[in-house]
Amino acid sequence: MLSDKASCEELKACYSIISRDHNKISLSLYSGPQAHKNNLKISRTNKNFDWPFPKPYQIIHSEDTLIRKNGGAWICTGDANLNQRGTRSAWLKRFGKLLKNVDVFILPHHGSNDSIHDEVIKKLNNSEMIVCAAAGREKHPHNLLLGRLRSYESSLWHVSENPESGFTLKVSFSV
Repeated sequence: MLSDKASCEELKACYSIISRDHNKISLSLYSGPQAHKNNLKISRTNKNFDWPFPKPYQIIHSEDTLIRKNGGAWICTGDANLNQRGTRSAWLKRFGKLLKNVDVFILPHHGSNDSIHDEVIKKLNNSEMIVCAAAGREKHPHNLLLGRLRSYESSLWHVSENPESGFTLKVSFSV
């Protein structure tokens, strides 16, 4: 491949795209059952929680609060640009049938407003939306995204470097 000049130029062009935007390549990871299970007990354990946003977004959970029961799955999106039609279409084609199982959805790119489309939010609205971002960051999560999530009455949790902000999903199967 490298001995062919056209292939070499094509490879250089690919690396050029990647070097302009390191978030272009991203891995989404699904962890959960292939099919919906009815014999699940799903809860979350949270200690004290200091929500860094205005009260409309403040959500304080007690220990072992039962959450929405979808299927015990979670999906992490990394830096996927789910706002871009091509990426979103391919992502939904790959994960679409599994989304009904998702109880925990990690929002892309630290809660950037430019990284997620309302179509994805609507499909995962019964999931706990998690944003992973340092406390006190101005645009992570972005206030516009917080407003969009609030308009859909999405449940939101912010995980930061603060140990008390941790989120644990307990899933137990009974046979």
